[in-house]
Amino acid sequence: GMLIMPAAMARNISNNPIQMVKLSIIGGLLSVIIGLFSSLEFNSASGPSIITAALILFCLSLIKFKKSRIE
Repeated sequence: GMLIMPAAMARNISNNPIQMVKLSIIGGLLSVIIGLFSSLEFNSASGPSIITAALILFCLSLIKFKKSRIE
């Protein structure tokens, strides 16, 4: 899960391959940090908590934000 989800999240929001690599690294780090803190807070296993955080970040990356143009 940690191999695929940060890369898939980055693909949804990046414009070029270099930006995708950078966003994938940031997404992976965020998943680990959020997952470990939620594991501590909810007294759950750390592995599934990290994957759940990565899944939530991936789902958030699917949201298409409209850019409003004023004409």
